[in-house]
Order: sequence, then structure tokens, then C-alpha cells
Amino acid sequence: MKTRMIAVAGILSITMFAAAPSLWSQEAPSPPAPSAPVSSAPTATPAAASPAPPAEKKDERTSYIVLKTGPWSLKSDSLSGENSNFYGEIAFGGKFNPFFGAEFSVGRFDAEANYGADRADVSTIPVLLSLRLGVPIAIVEPYVLFGGGAYFTTIDVGSRSASTVAGGYHVGLGVDVALGPVLVGIESRYFSTVGQTFDADISLDGYTYAVKAGVRF
Repeated sequence: MKTRMIAVAGILSITMFAAAPSLWSQEAPSPPAPSAPVSSAPTATPAAASPAPPAEKKDERTSYIVLKTGPWSLKSDSLSGENSNFYGEIAFGGKFNPFFGAEFSVGRFDAEANYGADRADVSTIPVLLSLRLGVPIAIVEPYVLFGGGAYFTTIDVGSRSASTVAGGYHVGLGVDVALGPVLVGIESRYFSTVGQTFDADISLDGYTYAVKAGVRF
């Protein structure tokens, strides 16, 4: 019995000794890789796009009303030596586009002149319609105009008086300066009527020279 136990013990010892190298060859599990540290810094966000500058507001003032005043020079075959000439006008106008426009006006011409050996007082109220062609350059606009209308004229010579209505035409040029809602400028026109009757046909031709001021809207 004792001999069998010794033999069994010897077999177990041999078996364990033979199995030991395979146990020793097994590697211990590697420790887990350290995780990357989490940064506490705030995450950068893309900068917001700066707003575009506001578009320049277009000037939408296309209409105007102005007062014109200045001297006028009367050129007539029947009247001469005129003096104390006065010209005044109120005009309302507007533009169809940046270059073309129209103007309606009512004015008054007053003058003293010689009619033969007598002194004549001439008073004319023109009611006119004009077309304008201008070239706006920043706040300045040179322009030309042309048109026609009716001239309501009264001529007084001594105790005699005559009132007539005659058609006529005019051409002119000028320069406007727009200062925001304010409009100022200068203008010169040539005008001619077909004839005013006073004993004989009297033509009223002449030139006006005016400064003007008004408002745009």
C-alpha cells in the first residue's frame, strides 16, 4: 500500500512539472491604455458673419415745385425802349425717368415800352407746358427744355387798352442743384408769340433770365 502511494505521488509530481512551463509562458494581461484627458476648455465656435453694410438709399424725389424770378428782355418790332421789366413764374414738374421730364408753369411778364410816340404798359400771363432733357451728375443737373403755350396779354397805351390771347413757343437751358429736398438753380429762355393785336400785330419776343428755388418731393 505504501509503495502504491509513493508511486502515485511520483506520477503527480512528474505531471505538474511537465505542465509548469505552459503555465509560465502565459503573459499577464496588459493594463488598459489610459484614456485621453478630456479638456475643460470651451469649444471654439465659428465667428458669426458680420452684417453687410446697408445699401445706399435711392433718391426717390422725382417731382418739384419752384418759384422763378428775374428780368426779361423784350424784343419787338413795334415796341422799343423797354424798361422796368419783371418776370415771375411758378412751375410744377416731374420726371418720367432720370433724364426726361415735363413741367407746367404759369407766370407773369411786366414791362414798359415805347409804342410810337406813346408809352405802353405790357402785361403778359404765359401758361406753358415744357419738356425737359437733363443729365444728372451727382447733385447737379444741366438741362435743356422746349415747349409752348398760351400768352394772355394786355397792352395799355394812354387811354386805349387791348387784351388778346396768342400762342407761342419757347426754348431754354438751365442748371439745377439738388440739396436734399431743396432745389435751386438758374435758367434762361427765349420765347416768341405769333402776334398780339393792338392797331396792328405786335410780336412779343424776348429772353428771360431767372434764378429759382423750391422743394423736391
